[in-house]
Amino acid sequence: MANCYIAYPNRVDSTATFSGGSWVSTLPASNMGTRPLKQVARSTDTDVNSTRFTVRLSDQRPIKTLSIINMNLSMSATVQFKVYTGITDPVLAYDSGAVPAYPGGTAAFGTIQWGSDRWWGGLPSAEDAKLFNNNTIHILPDVVTGTKVDVLITDTANIQGFVQIGRMFVGDGWSPDFNMSYGASIGYESRTAVEEVRSGAEYFDIQAGHRTVQFKLDHLDRSEAFGRLFDIQKSVDVHGEVLFLWDMDDPTYVSRTSFLGRLRKLDPIEQPYYDRFSTSFEIKELL
Repeated sequence: MANCYIAYPNRVDSTATFSGGSWVSTLPASNMGTRPLKQVARSTDTDVNSTRFTVRLSDQRPIKTLSIINMNLSMSATVQFKVYTGITDPVLAYDSGAVPAYPGGTAAFGTIQWGSDRWWGGLPSAEDAKLFNNNTIHILPDVVTGTKVDVLITDTANIQGFVQIGRMFVGDGWSPDFNMSYGASIGYESRTAVEEVRSGAEYFDIQAGHRTVQFKLDHLDRSEAFGRLFDIQKSVDVHGEVLFLWDMDDPTYVSRTSFLGRLRKLDPIEQPYYDRFSTSFEIKELL
């Protein structure tokens, strides 16, 4: 098991611009720059020239994490990320190559029956994929100071006939030297209201729920405490976006245990013993 990972802040804000590809006029690529994940961008078709786009940031920013959030990509889709540095004449600084939209072997062990057409590939079913907001998350090996990101999606086999994306994430990222302390929790919070009438029958106002994670980092050094954590709290507060991964190296459950969220509260940084620091996190999924 690898350590948890927190990407922050999302540099795709009101000053970022989107271009390229072919997108439905009422669902333009610029919708990937808006906060509600249901305000999606939708390509006009699945041609590779239609499903590509470019994000330009307002200034050079440290980039380590790239993600397309709440997507409808099919299990065979690939995504390529290119990061450019420089303002007036950007030059290519990083190229991911074509990577799977879904990591290999992402279905939980024992959930695919022998003889299924998904047995050898191990990919989740389309029905399983609908359980959560699906994200393609790509972490660069090193931080790149970039101004422009090209995203090239290949999904010509998508049976819906289009590519749909709710949000684009471009930001830095950090993983602590020591992982979350034992007792960390991740779960699903229901937003469905239940009303019981006099007969005892129950009626439900069904609403989409959200995931939450709570954990504590107990063994932070001085640079992590005052370099990273202060930066996270100051830059995102309780309103900014963070992208959380429970385990960086777990493709099997990444769709279940990673999500775009916000900090529910800002806990103080404590010093429990000499030259070591600790703090707690509570992150709520954004919908």
